[in-house]
Amino acid sequence: MKEKDITVVSREAPRRGKTNLEKLRDLTDEEIDASIAGDPDWSDDWNWSDAVLVIPPKKKAISIRVDEDVLDYFKQEAQAISGA
Repeated sequence: MKEKDITVVSREAPRRGKTNLEKLRDLTDEEIDASIAGDPDWSDDWNWSDAVLVIPPKKKAISIRVDEDVLDYFKQEAQAISGA
């Protein structure tokens, strides 16, 4: 694995997003309303009364043993699919 592909994230130093928080804090209510009005997906007509909370089933942890050549094959396939 290449060094540039490794990302280290910890609780003490969480990864920073790309959002410009200063610019966001400086927005006025009028600028926010104008931005919302220009969004074609925005609707002020939401009806959540029929909403249903769906909790996905828990995943099962499994462990399998495979031959090294089988594992190498799947790693190569994964790299080919991801374009790495």
